[in-house]
Amino acid sequence: MFITGASGGIGSAVARAFAEHGDHLLLHFFRSEDRIRSLVEECWQKGIIVHTVRADLRTLEGMETIRAALHQYGFYPNVLVNNAGTALYRLAEEVTVDDWEQLVGLHLRSSFFLSQMVLPYMRRKGFGRIVNVSSIWGEVGAASEVVYSTVKGGLNAMTKALAKEVASAGITVNAVAPGAIETAMNAHLSPEEKNVLAAQIPAGRLGTPEEVAALVLFLASEQAAYINGQIISVNGGWW
Repeated sequence: MFITGASGGIGSAVARAFAEHGDHLLLHFFRSEDRIRSLVEECWQKGIIVHTVRADLRTLEGMETIRAALHQYGFYPNVLVNNAGTALYRLAEEVTVDDWEQLVGLHLRSSFFLSQMVLPYMRRKGFGRIVNVSSIWGEVGAASEVVYSTVKGGLNAMTKALAKEVASAGITVNAVAPGAIETAMNAHLSPEEKNVLAAQIPAGRLGTPEEVAALVLFLASEQAAYINGQIISVNGGWW
């Protein structure tokens, strides 16, 4: 089990969910070393073998760091969760080339090439699960988040195309598309703004990382073998 962005709200919830099932984990992080250490200790207490790798997935060097870690640990994951990502709140006219390159690298390029990296192992085993963490904005778009919406839309398209290519090998590729979730990505919202947002959601509240993790866990299971190429929303009926 390989999870990128494991120090974030959704990533850490996914790691805990798989740890409960006794899965051997490789957890990727970049900046949040304290949070990843705490998460590793938590998983160790459940008797889980956990490795970590620090890498900047916006760069090609980060990709090579991941490749080296897989070889170093002799770790050949049959489940990959492409979760690493960050938002960008900016008017389209204010987006720089560097903004564009960083989001494309982090959300799209890394998800594609990490999938490419693990597919040979999955093919040999005849079993694999790739779960991409997308966003509601990849489906409906968001003003002031045009680049973020673009890369998540691209991730959805990649999910559908790759699923068709690898299905015959016993590999599934799906995406979860969270709506408004209580994570650091929404920490810029004031309590009043969160209340206004919650009032727009039929469920009447923001979702939790654990609710997203539950879907990821199911999509990675053998029971989900016939679910392939799907973008599944976790949004409380919002859209």
